[in-house]
Amino acid sequence: MNIIIDNSIRTQRHPGFFRGMSDTKEITVHATGGGSSAGALIAWLLTPGQRKKKADGLFHYCIDYNGDVYELIDPVEKWVYHSSTGKRDRATIGIEIMKKDVRNESEPTIQQYRSLLQLINTLLENIDTINIICGHGRRKKRYGLNYKNCPGKFDWNIITDELISEGHKFKYESEYIFEIERSDEKNNTDS
Repeated sequence: MNIIIDNSIRTQRHPGFFRGMSDTKEITVHATGGGSSAGALIAWLLTPGQRKKKADGLFHYCIDYNGDVYELIDPVEKWVYHSSTGKRDRATIGIEIMKKDVRNESEPTIQQYRSLLQLINTLLENIDTINIICGHGRRKKRYGLNYKNCPGKFDWNIITDELISEGHKFKYESEYIFEIERSDEKNNTDS
């Protein structure tokens, strides 16, 4: 997985709001609903009209079609508004997947799935308070908001199969992986 640290959002739009690592409980998966590349999305986020929104509509990571991962906001120490759930976003890390289809009806590329899996595993290894992975639409619905087709067409079995192969235990409902318990083998090596 290739992670590219892009500081332009942090320095030219908003650095994010401070939080402690122990505040982070959830990974929220989004899809862009259009866009030619992560670079084009970042450029759009920096246009004058978007800059006025400050921390609204931002996210921590963006995964391009070729699998490159762009880190826009520090996921450990900072949070931003990304799921339309207000300050509840303080406990989340937002990951956008580039999609060309404005209705999010296209499937992510194999490279995007690979990078997403590696990124999720890295986050789970480094932030032991994360115990939920969900889609943006499911997150909104959980808080009584209207469902949004985001991330849209997405094979959640790829994520659940990877978590199982890593030895994790969890519960699963549509677009919602929760009560994640790290594998005993990984927990024993940390002692």
